[in-house]
Amino acid sequence: MYVIDPVNLHTLAPRAETSLDQVRMPVAALGEVAVLESGIAVEATVRTEDGMTTIQLLDADDGTIAHSIGPTESAGEPGAESGVRRALGRSNDGKDVWSAPVGRLRITRYGPDGEAKARIERTSGLFRSSSGLRPGAPFLAPVRPTVSGIVQDGDGLLWVAITRPPRRFSPLPGFADTPDPGVEALIPSGLDLNRFLHTTIEVLDPAAGAVIARRDFDEYVRFVRTRGDDVLVYSLRAGELGFFDCVVTPLVLLRR
Repeated sequence: MYVIDPVNLHTLAPRAETSLDQVRMPVAALGEVAVLESGIAVEATVRTEDGMTTIQLLDADDGTIAHSIGPTESAGEPGAESGVRRALGRSNDGKDVWSAPVGRLRITRYGPDGEAKARIERTSGLFRSSSGLRPGAPFLAPVRPTVSGIVQDGDGLLWVAITRPPRRFSPLPGFADTPDPGVEALIPSGLDLNRFLHTTIEVLDPAAGAVIARRDFDEYVRFVRTRGDDVLVYSLRAGELGFFDCVVTPLVLLRR
């Protein structure tokens, strides 16, 4: 099992508490990771002779960069302000990586050599402009929708998670009257953060570029990264004793 912190690549034995190996990466990983047959794709920005790249394919043994792929969005394009951040997902054959800028539904399949093999691009009402968070009042306005995960199942279908604000949003009582705008308002204990972050999952047919299924969650869900073809999501829910419960849900398409 591989674990990545911002600067180190760890190799762990399953169910073991100690690291088998640890190497320092030449990049600072931003968060997204996809384990491929040829190495480990991480979301990290590196400037090359050809321009800025946003995906680095690392050698699984020594953590060095085997290839830099995924150019950023050019200035002026929709979603360019989020062009550096990427959602990543492994292809179902384990050879390629799917990538999308977090602020735009533009999904590209890259080979390990950086070649763009396929691209799906479409407009979505979820990505209309929305207000950002205001200093001193974190929950006064909803966050912008973002592509937060990509999974390709055994049938070749793409499952895309889009994190979004609730369709009916209301600010917390009293947050509009913070005494000092430069000081963050305190988050009440026991606050259910799922009130402010919901998720839509769309299932795409890569060949047709069409949405064939969609499901909304009234909470923040994320994909479970597995080696199999199943699609699983997990969510964190506030428990009665102040702890969080992790709930894992399998997702399947109902066939007629």
